[in-house]
Formats: sequence, C-alpha cells, structure tokens
Amino acid sequence: MLAEGVLVFFLAIWYFLESFVKTCVDLFAPLSIRRPKDVTCEIALVTGGGAGLGRLMAIELAKLGATVVIWDVNQHGNEETARIIRELDAGDVLAYTVDVSKAEQVYAAADRVRQEVGDVTMLVNNAGVAHYKPVLECSDRLIQKMVDVNAISHFWLLKTFLPAMKEANHGHIVTIAGTAAYFPIRHMGAYTSSVCAAVGIHDAIQVDLTFENKTGIKMTLVCPSLIATNMILGRINYGTASITSPEEAARIIIEGVILNKRMVCVPKRVLIYTVMKSLIPVKFLVRMLRFRKIEDPLINKHGVRYDVTDDEESDKNDDFENL
Repeated sequence: MLAEGVLVFFLAIWYFLESFVKTCVDLFAPLSIRRPKDVTCEIALVTGGGAGLGRLMAIELAKLGATVVIWDVNQHGNEETARIIRELDAGDVLAYTVDVSKAEQVYAAADRVRQEVGDVTMLVNNAGVAHYKPVLECSDRLIQKMVDVNAISHFWLLKTFLPAMKEANHGHIVTIAGTAAYFPIRHMGAYTSSVCAAVGIHDAIQVDLTFENKTGIKMTLVCPSLIATNMILGRINYGTASITSPEEAARIIIEGVILNKRMVCVPKRVLIYTVMKSLIPVKFLVRMLRFRKIEDPLINKHGVRYDVTDDEESDKNDDFENL
C-alpha cells in the first residue's frame, strides 16, 4: 500500500507538470510553430449548422478539406449553409433537417449519414438555445427545451457516433458550452444549468475514454463568452464588456480543434478564469480513482456488478427517492 501511495505521489507530480506544460503551449505557442492535424479525410458533423456560429464553423472545416455534415432544425438555414460551402468549392457538404432534442430523429438521421456518407469522425455538439430570465419566471416548457437541446441531445449524439470512434480509436468530440458554466450570471439560471450539464457530460466521457486508453479520440471543450450572434445581440446587456465577432470566434474554435486543445475559450483571454480547472489532469483523476479502488462505480469490491436495470416502466414512476 505504501509503495503504491508513493507511486501515485510521483505520478501526480508528473501529470500536473505535463498538464501545465500543455496548457502553457496552448496559451502562448503561436500557430506557426505548431503542427495542426490534417482533417481532409475527416467526416465532421456540426449540429446547429444552419446559422450563426455553427454555420461559420462548418464553413471553416470545409475550407480545411473536411467532409461536412450539417444538422439543424431549420431546413432553410441548413440549405443556405450548404449553398455557401458549395459556392466556395470548399469540400463535400450534406445537410439534414434534424431536431437533436428528439432521440428518434437523431438515430434515424445518423443511420442515413452512415449509409450516405460514412462514420462521423468529428462531432461538433454546437446546437443550443438560450432564454434569459430568472428561473422562477421561466415556463416549464422553456426550461425543458433548453436542457433538452443544450445538454440531453449530447447523450443521443454520443451514443450513436462514439462507438465507431472507439472501435477505430480515432475521432474528435467538440462540446460547445459556455463560460456561464464556470461563472453564473444573474437571471440566467436555467441557461447556465444547461451548459453546466453539457460540461459535465463532456468531462465524464473524457474520463471514460482515458480509462479505456482511447488516446486516438481527442476532446475539446469550448466555452464562448460574448459572441455577436442572435443569441446575444439585442437580448442581454453586456455593459462595457468586449464582444467577439462570430467569424473570429469560429476561427479561434476551429484553430483549437485542429491543434487538439483540451479547452478553448472565446475570447482567448477568458481562459485565465478557468485555467485552474484546466490544470487538473484527467490522468491524475483516473490514477486517484484507481488508487481508491473505484475504477467502476457499478462493480463492488468483490467484483460483482450491481443490478442496475433500464426498465422503461420505472421511468413512468414519479415516486423517485431524494438523493
């Protein structure tokens, strides 16, 4: 036990140093001296690609040579994004009308993508909705919609596209969340909670992939602050804070993706506010869980798996136990 404890101590130092160096490189090393990855053979799916930041990220990926798949609930917006990409002669693009908050639509569209394009290797979870008002003034429907689109949809998308990435040990998951997940703003409780959930999903998947040694699958968490899109302009007061153009935001995000950055903030200086969280290495977390014999919370100390059922009938029972 003592020897294992000493090993964990020295590994902790190594992991923190490794994470610190990588964070410094991400913060200060210019693109000119780094080697971005080639995405010409990648199939990149961008949700919410029919307008705003999603459209611009799809265009940036197409310019880099990726085959781009656009999902959006707005058919007209989808087709407009596809038209722009085709006019740029930037690469192959396909558009599908999908409501990502509906699991059945996600699974059906995913089957079409696999048949018509192939396995998605880059998943950009960008689709999002925002309504800014105090939680007590939000309707139940409004809260449910924000949670479904901004967070729950990530489950459906990961369940359908991550297995192929794991089998090939190759891929990239990009989660567009928000700085509100780290610094809540007054009267944005429902929206803030939904992006916090998105961050939680992202972090949980990252830990799982690290346990499974799927090092070929990269993950990038994106936390935009104030971007001049329809989600911000004319809807909230941002005082004297600077606001980033959508074009600049898309460029920063895609640059971070092709450099395999663990975290990207827009504008870049916002990263300093979340840097302490970024410095906690996933490898250290995994090592500590292993040291404490909690590699799998569903398996007890005797190696027996707990009986966790997935009974649809139980979902209909409202008498849940308070945790």
